[in-house]
Amino acid sequence: MFQLIFQPLFIPLCVVLGATNNIPLGTYIADGLSCFVGITPAGVKNSCDYSTIIYAIYIVVNLTYNILLLLLVKRASSLLSFMALKAVLPIAVVLFIIPWPIIGPSTINDSELLGLVVILVGIVLHRIASYIKDEYKQGCCSCFLPFCIPGVHVKEKMYVQ
Repeated sequence: MFQLIFQPLFIPLCVVLGATNNIPLGTYIADGLSCFVGITPAGVKNSCDYSTIIYAIYIVVNLTYNILLLLLVKRASSLLSFMALKAVLPIAVVLFIIPWPIIGPSTINDSELLGLVVILVGIVLHRIASYIKDEYKQGCCSCFLPFCIPGVHVKEKMYVQ
């Protein structure tokens, strides 16, 4: 809804920045709508034959993804949802490398690869720290703090002195 409301405000900016390929705005929108229904406008080099099906598939996949994410937040935790969202990026990059019939393959540059490595290392380190914390049944924030003794919580240690 947010995008539907505020998107028309950015149309003048798209025209100024040349996103319409110097085509008048009315013609550009009419060509886009005709391509959406499967009619390839004159002067367009790509075919619009499967565009309606492609948009329908995108809508179904996007709705399914968002519903599953909401269910994950509801049934599990926000941290698990955050970790699942971070794992989506490497999966998406791998899927973009595959040569799909309509969009074709994509390439990965060095900065994207570095970002993926950082994200994956972070996810692995988080899982290792969670495993260590669960293994030693720590009651505090981190298993690496010196005052953390297995099985003793921080509140109990304050009264022992």
